[in-house]
Amino acid sequence: MLTTSNITGAIDLAFVDRADIKAFIGPPSAAARYEMLRGCVAELARVKIVAAPRLLLWRQLQVRRPSCYSMERSIKGSL
Repeated sequence: MLTTSNITGAIDLAFVDRADIKAFIGPPSAAARYEMLRGCVAELARVKIVAAPRLLLWRQLQVRRPSCYSMERSIKGSL
């Protein structure tokens, strides 16, 4: 049996004690979260629940996203 939870403090200790292997797996990376969301939106578009947006790949998004440093410089330069 395999179980998962994102609320580990709410799991009954008697249940946890019966587990043979207990492994913490951290949250997914930003790229993985984006790809999960992109896949969900693509599926919603495929079944025509939402209009089909142009979905970028994570690596394309990284190229287009300005860095915090360049945004800070442009804000200071406009003052």
